[in-house]
Amino acid sequence: EAAYAKCDEIGTEVEQATNELHAALDAAAGSSIDPGDSYAYRIADEAARLIVPGATEAHGAALVTSPIDVPHPVGIIAGLPHDPNRLVDLIVDRRQLTEGNKFQYLRQTARTNNAAPVADGATKPTSVFTVAPQEGEASVVAHLSEPMPERFLQDHEDFVMWFGGEMVEGVTDAIEDQLLNGDGTGANQLGILNTSGILNVTWSTDLLTTIRKGGTALAAINEQPTALAINPQDAERVDLATDNQGQFHSDLEARIFQNVRRIQTNSVPAGQAILGDWRQVRLFVRESMRVDGDRSGTNFSTNSITWRAEARVGHGVLRPQAFAVLDLTA
Repeated sequence: EAAYAKCDEIGTEVEQATNELHAALDAAAGSSIDPGDSYAYRIADEAARLIVPGATEAHGAALVTSPIDVPHPVGIIAGLPHDPNRLVDLIVDRRQLTEGNKFQYLRQTARTNNAAPVADGATKPTSVFTVAPQEGEASVVAHLSEPMPERFLQDHEDFVMWFGGEMVEGVTDAIEDQLLNGDGTGANQLGILNTSGILNVTWSTDLLTTIRKGGTALAAINEQPTALAINPQDAERVDLATDNQGQFHSDLEARIFQNVRRIQTNSVPAGQAILGDWRQVRLFVRESMRVDGDRSGTNFSTNSITWRAEARVGHGVLRPQAFAVLDLTA
């Protein structure tokens, strides 16, 4: 019953978003896509599906909706493959910014539990749970397509769905790169790898030992990792590791990873891995993903369309010590 209610709620939101985008197309007549073009409205319908908060996740504002989740018509374009492993899927703490570009969150910087038995009349011990406010600002993450023939819209029925997905995936790739590698300068977010307070685990004996040491370092401070993010090259080294008899480790997942999810992603530099509790990252969404098309200016005279995909987002690491960066090179 709850699932049906959620579906009805999402359907209403999709319809509302579609109507708003149709109205925007009407208002833009003569300066962008022809509002009388049914294919333009298909773009609006698809964009509405992509940006409705909660369309694919029950928590917070959904950042993207993957085109993989949508039934494709026969003859879908055979595009180049994307990375199927998404770090943003690990982030369950998502907040919608309703006004302004700036946000604030609290970061825990110290935790000392001094709770103890207390005699009658004695002063209770004081524990330390220090938090400090952190400031952040959402960034526009975007890209444009090269101009392409408008006839693609008429000649290829599946083009709208496919190309919208391509543009969305590109923005998502950039957001994930910022999540890990952003240096905090200019419009860049401050990524996990550049955040003060994360743990650093040095190489120890071999690859598997180093990964297990990372788990130990987090367990020693009562952190419970939810996933290991690792480059595909290093994931291969893990899978092909053998014991002294040259046998593969059949119990590797249970013994080393201890049921922690493993994500292979090119966003993590080769030679490093990030083991952490990804619930300790908060995603702030000021503007959800949108895809727009424009055929004004030179495009009008050449019957071309240029596409733009963008989102305005930021993130904050709530507890840096919940992440351990592992050095996987000897």
